[in-house]
Amino acid sequence: MAKQCPPDRLHVVYVMGAARSGSTIAGILLANATGGFFGGELDMYARSAGIPPEDHETRDIFWSRVRQRLEDAGEVESDDWHRRFEHPRGVIDGSLFRSPRAFRRFNARLYHAIAEESGHGVIVDTSHYPLRRLRLAGLPGVRFTTVHIVRNPDDVVAALQTDISPKSVVGAQVYLWVVHLLSELAFCVIRPKVRVRLEDALLDPEGSVSAVVWCGDLPRKPFNPRALEVGTPFAGNRIIRHVAVSLRPPSEDRSRNQKSFWQLPWRGRFGYRT
Repeated sequence: MAKQCPPDRLHVVYVMGAARSGSTIAGILLANATGGFFGGELDMYARSAGIPPEDHETRDIFWSRVRQRLEDAGEVESDDWHRRFEHPRGVIDGSLFRSPRAFRRFNARLYHAIAEESGHGVIVDTSHYPLRRLRLAGLPGVRFTTVHIVRNPDDVVAALQTDISPKSVVGAQVYLWVVHLLSELAFCVIRPKVRVRLEDALLDPEGSVSAVVWCGDLPRKPFNPRALEVGTPFAGNRIIRHVAVSLRPPSEDRSRNQKSFWQLPWRGRFGYRT
């Protein structure tokens, strides 16, 4: 099939928020609903030299072509960018305040290389990091719509303790506070933006998609929430191993009897029962 020619001004839907909050599901849903390309966690690109973390023939072929486009353009990534411009550590050691010129130029070219190779004018980036989103503001030729994905904070804390690299209860609580504070900072200064709760997206995907599409003036395509194509994202959670996924209503909220005092402000902020 011939590739479509993406528009001159590329539209990136950036999904930010804490890990284990449903960004991969949100990214797949939004890519299907807008007819866009699900790029996955593109913050991983520079850290892994453009090689997808998981082996998959179709995915490897696509991203090798993107990598070739970047090499032809003379763009070289640095694995140090993540610590300096995306991770909260950059605030502490002062590296956040260094010039992000090369970082911004590379990511602008990365977005355009993905658009050129995929033939899509909408790219969904589920990189999580609010500092990354702030650093990429105003990229030439790129228009952003930002989606802040949230989930019941107590459920996120519980999920972080069962991750591949599990956090302690205290570590998960502190992590969530830091990410939510940075996300709130970003949410105050960037536009257009919309906040979506994972539980709402699972219960009413049409309504959640409509909110994002309206906010960003995005194209809208019909989609089947029971058969969402995953595509060839660069990185994400284990869901990306599937060809298609089905959205299901959230199970009963087990955290109702395990509420944390430390997450009380965020439950109230995001409209969960306190």
